[in-house]
Amino acid sequence: MDVDRVPYLADHVVGGAVMFPAAGFIEIALAAAGQSEGTSHEIESLEIRAPLVFEGTASKTVRFTLSDDGSFTIRSRPRLSDQTWMLNVLGRLRSPPRDRFHHAWTCGVPWAPAPTGFPVKNTTGARRWSA
Repeated sequence: MDVDRVPYLADHVVGGAVMFPAAGFIEIALAAAGQSEGTSHEIESLEIRAPLVFEGTASKTVRFTLSDDGSFTIRSRPRLSDQTWMLNVLGRLRSPPRDRFHHAWTCGVPWAPAPTGFPVKNTTGARRWSA
């Protein structure tokens, strides 16, 4: 991964440093999981442990690892280096319930379909994302 190859990454600056956006970690997890399993997934949890910072023109190698239990990590290090992999993200994926209406009803959370990617606010005040 490299700011020269993906120039819009340089637009995400926090505190004067170019950082990989959190939405990018979500996309990596969902895209990689979809390829490894061939099914759809939802993110159950995601914790950013360390930002992925681009320093100058240095490229990064990013590694996604998915365990059988759905837990995953995203790690990085400078490209072509032997440095220790830095843990950037910990998370867990799950397969969506087959019957979303039944699942939401049994969990006591009202659910209504919405266009993909739009937030849906339920009566408990918690935010859910449609899939």
